[in-house]
Amino acid sequence: MEQKTSVAPVALKWGLIMGIVSIVYQVIVNLTEQFINPWMGGAALLIPILGLVFALREFRSNNNGFLTLGEALSTGTLAVAVSSMISSVFQQIYLNFIDPSFPEKMMNKMREYFEDLGLDEAVLEKQMEKMADQFNNPGISFFWQILVSILIGFILSLIIGAIMRKEKPVFD
Repeated sequence: MEQKTSVAPVALKWGLIMGIVSIVYQVIVNLTEQFINPWMGGAALLIPILGLVFALREFRSNNNGFLTLGEALSTGTLAVAVSSMISSVFQQIYLNFIDPSFPEKMMNKMREYFEDLGLDEAVLEKQMEKMADQFNNPGISFFWQILVSILIGFILSLIIGAIMRKEKPVFD
């Protein structure tokens, strides 16, 4: 009987790598105050996409060139869960200890952005209240960030896994 390749080592390795890269990316975006730039949000999506491609490629290589969709979903979702835990913990540390003034800076930038869009004052105030609530409830924000990241990771793992999968022949 063949020995089954384990998902955990590959997922943990690539989750750690994606988490560290995400932290570096967050610091750069925060220091340059580019957090409302839509291009930066799109660029942030490249981290899990590339991380998942490398993770699934490594798993497939370790598994004699085979990768099922289930293995791709397990590996990818676990890797993204690890990555999101790491980056979410860092974000809480950043907001509470490294730069406690960050929420105020971000709210000011968002206010300018919404004003430039010509939003109605009532809508603008409602958006600013929502944002303030997020910063005032770090536990809820932490939970939602991880949950949304895992959901996005699952979807990306499904797509990338469907592209990269290679099933073992049934009669071999």
